[in-house]
Amino acid sequence: MIARSNRYERWDGSQEPFGRDAEDLFDRLAEDLFQGGDFDYALHRLMSRGWRDRQGRRLPGFEEMLERLRQKRLQQLKRYNLNDVFSNIRERLNDILRRERQGINERLDQAPDSARRVLQRIAKKKLQELDSLPEDVGGTMRKLNDY
Repeated sequence: MIARSNRYERWDGSQEPFGRDAEDLFDRLAEDLFQGGDFDYALHRLMSRGWRDRQGRRLPGFEEMLERLRQKRLQQLKRYNLNDVFSNIRERLNDILRRERQGINERLDQAPDSARRVLQRIAKKKLQELDSLPEDVGGTMRKLNDY
């Protein structure tokens, strides 16, 4: 990326509104026109492939900028892989469900004989609810909110 410093001042007519870069661009276009003679083709080629200015700095064209964007997008996708996030959430949900089932069974085992029959019906209903949870993460979380 080219770093520039800008200075703003009142217009007096002596400023170059497009700067040296515009002059370099038109020089490059003129070279292409002399070689090929087709302005549209020369402009398209210049904009898609880029050019070097008089100081030797590389100014990217559309193709290079698009490739940079593709690479940046791939980096972001690798960094924020949603499949990994959802699999992590799924693992945590499975752990929560395992603990809930374990807790239900422990309460049944510790229940006094007088309350065991009622607790078995409640436990059966709760276990059926856990068994009927949707497969998708979002649906499971919604149903667990109501659970």
